[in-house]
Amino acid sequence: MTTVGVIGLGDIGGGAATSIAAAGLDLWVCDVREEATARFADAASIAANPAALAAACDIVLVAVVNDAQVRTVVAGPDGVLAGARAESVVIVASTISPDTIAEVAAAARAVGVGLIDCGVSGGPSAAATGDLICMVGGDEADIDRARPALDAIGSLVVPMGPLGAGLVAKLARNVIQYGSWLAAYEGQRICEAAGIELAKLAEVVRASDA
Repeated sequence: MTTVGVIGLGDIGGGAATSIAAAGLDLWVCDVREEATARFADAASIAANPAALAAACDIVLVAVVNDAQVRTVVAGPDGVLAGARAESVVIVASTISPDTIAEVAAAARAVGVGLIDCGVSGGPSAAATGDLICMVGGDEADIDRARPALDAIGSLVVPMGPLGAGLVAKLARNVIQYGSWLAAYEGQRICEAAGIELAKLAEVVRASDA
């Protein structure tokens, strides 16, 4: 059985861990907050630190908050690479800089471990039901090894290109989504300033942009 570890049990990581367990994969979890790991006591093995988790796992999913945390949990003294098996693979699902991904991937390669980036969309509810949209960057062989975990957490998994491409694709997707929200808001303000009822604008938009 494939063994998957999840480091960081917040909104995305906690949901992903739930989906991985539901898929029947052997699950390990790690988080600095005891209350976060406690809710997986019946579904997973709990690791004291990322190195201990990695020693037991074929695939490690990292879902922490920022670049500094990714560097610490992957390449720090008690990080994933301190305990990872050769030929295992790390999935970084945190939204961080492509430069940081390149940095930790180089450290992983030096010890025979694969590393890919995975931009995700869908939020906590999608994470908990295995319906994240996964935009993945990295070597094809590493992505293939990570497939059991990717398929468990995502309803759509799209390899976007080389290392870093998953994060860039997520940023591009966010620009489209948030840009459309801003445009809708500005259109609303224009109508409000002119005394036009928003319901009438909505009727026109629905008809003209169907």
